[in-house]
Amino acid sequence: MIVFGILLACAPDDWNGDDYVPDTSVDTTDTSDTSSGDGLVGNWRSEGADLSPLFAGDPFNYAHVDALFHGDGTYRVDAVVTAGDTYTLTGTYTTDEGTDPAWIELHQLQPQEALAEGIYRVAGDVLTYEIVPTSPVNEFVPPTSALGFGSTSGPNMDEGINVQTYRRR
Repeated sequence: MIVFGILLACAPDDWNGDDYVPDTSVDTTDTSDTSSGDGLVGNWRSEGADLSPLFAGDPFNYAHVDALFHGDGTYRVDAVVTAGDTYTLTGTYTTDEGTDPAWIELHQLQPQEALAEGIYRVAGDVLTYEIVPTSPVNEFVPPTSALGFGSTSGPNMDEGINVQTYRRR
């Protein structure tokens, strides 16, 4: 979450101690409406050197992150850890492409409700993306278009540690 919203996975939640079981009823069919004009719409992957330092290392240890943004304003993010487990985040998003980098807000619905904010830029088939959870309340301050990538602040957030690169699939 993220993710890409992926940082949302570390936000406080109402976890009851049971093992996480992804919602398999979520339709993963790519219904992207590329006529929407939003360059974010589509299927993206971050892996290897493209993973942010935050997600490549402890405690996340992601092997790759797949993000699918639909033209109808819904998204799905699958984060796969090096051990092979997959964590799925789903919800809705809104963007403001009137800023550079563009602004994004994600309303995560699964596995728990959360809100994340951040910025992104699409250049051809490359997506640069930085978001952090803002609700439930935490100590993170999202990046801004004015300050650019690497401007997330909060506990253990060194400059640039949360900037993720994705490639269109």
